[in-house]
Amino acid sequence: MVVDLTCANSTICQPYRPNHIVEYYGADWCEPCESLELMLDSIDGQEVALIQHHPSIIDQSYLNYSKHRFENQYRLLFIPSVVINNAGLLTGSGQGQELNRTLASMTTNFSGIDDFAFSNGVIYWNTSTQNNLTVWIIEPTKHEFDNRTLDNLAVDMKVINNDQRSENLSKWITNSTTRLIIILQDDEIRQLQSLSSNPTGEKDLNEREPMLSDLLLHDGSYDFAVITFIALLILLLPALISFRKLQKQGENELN
Repeated sequence: MVVDLTCANSTICQPYRPNHIVEYYGADWCEPCESLELMLDSIDGQEVALIQHHPSIIDQSYLNYSKHRFENQYRLLFIPSVVINNAGLLTGSGQGQELNRTLASMTTNFSGIDDFAFSNGVIYWNTSTQNNLTVWIIEPTKHEFDNRTLDNLAVDMKVINNDQRSENLSKWITNSTTRLIIILQDDEIRQLQSLSSNPTGEKDLNEREPMLSDLLLHDGSYDFAVITFIALLILLLPALISFRKLQKQGENELN
């Protein structure tokens, strides 16, 4: 469900249910992310609920809830990554460009949240499931390096227990002016399926691998630099060995 907070001056805001939910994981330091983010700006907000996440701790707009979702729920490895309807995955800026084609070929039937309403800062709902309600605050946020704005960045999140049927959000959203995105789901690991027409081989996209640092959350743009460094090190190794031998020889002559 999506609640447009621009109706805050009204007593009742009419929520709507989009056809798809897209979660984009990027970073301001990620150069390959720019073309994908510009494409995301053209997505129809009535058809698609878009959440832009910054899971990298070196981003000024980093959000710990986004990092938890990136690492623990989806077990993603690379930035940028796009998760579609909590089930499909496009990895890297190249696959991300397939988003519009992928959405056009998918049909969804979101259910579980019934009788949802938002009035005077309070949400009301019913559900027959055992899942908790996850509420994301979405706000436009200035890009750290470029002269542009990320229109759909997640800036906060809260989980409402399943046994509740209402929650007063008025204090929590006091400074929010854009929208809320409400998702009904569990906290279990999601098994994502590659939706790309050019998938990354037979690798299990949910397999957890060690991360050296958040700087390694990219789609391969640093590989050339690493290979060049190793090659130069190999070329310099004989010279370093010869230099060390000359040092030892000089020390022996002094003794």
